[in-house]
Amino acid sequence: MIALIVLVALTLAGISLVRSVDTSNVIAGNLSFKRGAIQSSEVSVNTARTVLSTGALASVSATEADLPSQNYSAVVLPITNSHGIPDVLLDKTAFDANAKFTHAKIVNSSTNEEMRYVIERLCTRPGTFDPHFCISLTQDSNAGSHNKSKLNLSTGSVFRITVRVDGARNTVSYSQTSIQK
Repeated sequence: MIALIVLVALTLAGISLVRSVDTSNVIAGNLSFKRGAIQSSEVSVNTARTVLSTGALASVSATEADLPSQNYSAVVLPITNSHGIPDVLLDKTAFDANAKFTHAKIVNSSTNEEMRYVIERLCTRPGTFDPHFCISLTQDSNAGSHNKSKLNLSTGSVFRITVRVDGARNTVSYSQTSIQK
């Protein structure tokens, strides 16, 4: 009778051990997919940087109005997400159907990851750069150990690039980068 009770206890312990190992493997796999998606977001960030530096938005005058073919908005997009992600990127189906952004998604054929990005000029109105309506890195205080006056920053618009990556096992990853030009 005691041997039977010990056998049942060992069986239950073995089952819980197997479940624990399976759960750990699933978690490790999901984390690796998430990291892979974050690394893939660099492809879209580099594409957007190229558009801003040498592409269709290289000139200052080109950044004064929306450019749907490059997923560019001359003003800050509405955000309801507590993490600062523009509404337009929260639903990939709605993004693909959106008339304001017509640049196709980027697809990594080897991993089947889909990448979508938007570029926003951090201004509250379109048109020429105006420090009263646009964020600039040279604004604000000169306090702190990295005094902005010592950094020799140019005055110009700040652009935020937000990327959504849809990866394996329904992994969704967001990445944001801000640059000034």
